[in-house]
Amino acid sequence: MARKVFISFLGFTNYTPIHYSIEAHGTSNTTEKIRFVQEATLSYLKPNLHVTSAIKFFVTSGALINWNDGFHKKSCSDETEWHEGLDSRLKSINLPNLHEKIDIPDGKNQNEIWEIFEIVYNQLEKGDELYFDITHSFRTLPMLNMVLISYAKLLKNITVKGIFYGAFEAKYDNNGQLLAPIWDLTAFSELQDWTSAVDGFIKYGNSDALAEISRDKIKPLLANTSGDTVEIELARKTNLLAKSLLKVTDVLQTNRGKDLFEGAIFETLNSNIDQVHNENIFPPLKPILKQVTSKTEKFSQKASWKNGFEAVNWCIEHKLIQQGYTMLLESVITYLCEKFQFDYTNEKDRENKVKAAIFIVNNGILDNEHMWSSGAKENAPVVRNIILKLNPEFCGRFVSLSTKRNDINHAGFVKTESPQNLVNKLKDDFSFFYEYIMNQQNETS
Repeated sequence: MARKVFISFLGFTNYTPIHYSIEAHGTSNTTEKIRFVQEATLSYLKPNLHVTSAIKFFVTSGALINWNDGFHKKSCSDETEWHEGLDSRLKSINLPNLHEKIDIPDGKNQNEIWEIFEIVYNQLEKGDELYFDITHSFRTLPMLNMVLISYAKLLKNITVKGIFYGAFEAKYDNNGQLLAPIWDLTAFSELQDWTSAVDGFIKYGNSDALAEISRDKIKPLLANTSGDTVEIELARKTNLLAKSLLKVTDVLQTNRGKDLFEGAIFETLNSNIDQVHNENIFPPLKPILKQVTSKTEKFSQKASWKNGFEAVNWCIEHKLIQQGYTMLLESVITYLCEKFQFDYTNEKDRENKVKAAIFIVNNGILDNEHMWSSGAKENAPVVRNIILKLNPEFCGRFVSLSTKRNDINHAGFVKTESPQNLVNKLKDDFSFFYEYIMNQQNETS
């Protein structure tokens, strides 16, 4: 079981007692009049904590006045009044584990700020589930908090379960009772996760992080059959979106040409994006969804040979060079299969007719049928018809492309090209074949 960790900073102000009210995750809680917002937050979180939980407060020397019992100067007066400190207040609410005070510097200069960062970070352990009350994050601490959370997510694989802010300044009258809301700001951390995952998808064409977020955030909602039906339906649609996006990237990374050419995976993805986009989702997620759409909008949602070339362009953009060579070679063959009305999923049509004809033209053995492959000989009339419509330069570039594909697939042990040459030649071959085929399409249209 992951360790649950609550952390918070303590300020030095003589806090005014007030009723705090918190609503999050379908539950609510209103406190008696209390001085410390952390007491309210921990009272709310108490059912989620257990004996292995850690409760840590980071306290400057100036804030000790609020940690310990003692006298405080009244506001606008030289008189003093006695108050229980936070330490005593927390002991009174019977938390399942002892809380801890950790001394920190004031953060008055850059060195002290980084010292605070290191102290807090070192209190976290790998896999922790973090609850963070950020109410008294003074000076530069709000920015430090968000950086710290991102840093710990990466290096210690923590999970943020809750971020809370006691909005004393937003207090309101509720039937004669003055209430200060505690805002659940966890969504901002979740937005960080979504942003990072989409960034990985946009830059590297990898949707694994998006799928992982979907599993982590959505699975509990789907499992809660008694929960909010609107929230559950949104979770279901988001889950379908994540799965369809993972399907697309898996197909692209593993060169599943048939799925690409048929286009149904892109139709499903776009439909799922639209369904989520039309829901009442967290507003900042909508531009993120548009970024996902823009990455795949060039793929046809219907069967089209062009999807193969879009896949090659995707591979070039995301440095999937080996996949790019294979996809370009097979996309050219698929285009010719469609042009000559063959079954592009039939291996014999691809190898013994189309590919054989290309090699015959390149090798200049049109009139030397005895030098043809056995598959070409078996289909000689059809092969001769294809040959009549093939351009020698086109065939030469194809054979050269095939040689480079073999070089990269055999790990450069047989014929060696430099890595940069392979990258550049893939781009050049892609441009040649795409422009050549588009020109042919324009001439026949």
